[in-house]
Amino acid sequence: MHVRRAVAYALNRTDIIAAAGGYAAPIYTFTPPSLLNSIASQSQINALLNSIPLYQYNLTKAHQEMAQSAYPHGFSATIVSPSGGNTTALNEVAAAELAKIGIKLTIKQMDANAVGALEVGPDGQRPTGMSGGFCFQPDPNTFSDFLGSSNLAPGLYNEADYAPPAVDTLLAQGLAASSPAQRFAVYSKLFARLQADLPYVGLYVTDDDVAVSSKFRYLNFNPWLRDNPYLLNIRTAA
Repeated sequence: MHVRRAVAYALNRTDIIAAAGGYAAPIYTFTPPSLLNSIASQSQINALLNSIPLYQYNLTKAHQEMAQSAYPHGFSATIVSPSGGNTTALNEVAAAELAKIGIKLTIKQMDANAVGALEVGPDGQRPTGMSGGFCFQPDPNTFSDFLGSSNLAPGLYNEADYAPPAVDTLLAQGLAASSPAQRFAVYSKLFARLQADLPYVGLYVTDDDVAVSSKFRYLNFNPWLRDNPYLLNIRTAA
C-alpha cells in the first residue's frame, strides 16, 4: 500500500506527458473524472475529488510513504515494455523518477504482442507495466473492464489482479442503479476505494481531435469513435 502511494506521489505527470509528445492532461484517478459528467454536476464531482487523496507530484510525501513501507531503503524490479511506439520512453522517464525514492526499475523490452499476452495472462502472473485504455462510451462504468473478479480470466483486462469482494459489489451496484444520484453515490465509493488501494496509478488523458474537410459532411457526429462507424457517416457536401 505505502509503496503504491509512494509511486503515485513520485511520478511527475508533466514529465511523462512531455515524453508522450504532449497533447494530454494529467489525471490523478483511475477513471477519468469527466466520465462522471453523465451522472453528476461539476460541483458534485469537484466535491468528490476534494474528499479523496489524489497523490499529486510530491517527492517529500513519496519518501515518507516509502519510509513507512516494507522497503524503506527501496528495491529493484522489472517492468515490461512493448518495443516500438513511445511506451519505452515513458517507462524510462518513470524509472528515472522512481529511482529518486529508491525504486530501481529494469525495463524489459518485448514484442508488443508478447507484452499484451502477459498483461491478460493467468491471474497472479500479470507483470508490472504501463498501459493505456480507451473510453468506449461516456459512462463511469467504462473502465470497469480493468477491475473485479469477472475480469481475472485469461484474455480479460484486470491487469492489476485487483478483485476485492467489496469492489465486485460496487461494480454490480453501479450497473444496477437506476438513477444518476444512485449511480454517483456508488461510483463515489468506488473512486474512494481505488484511491485508497491504488491498484492502478492514473497518469494522463490524451487529447483527440477530429477534422473533416469542408468538402464533406459528418452526419450524426459522435465523439465516441471507438464504437462508432464514423467513416460511414461522412458524406460529400451538397
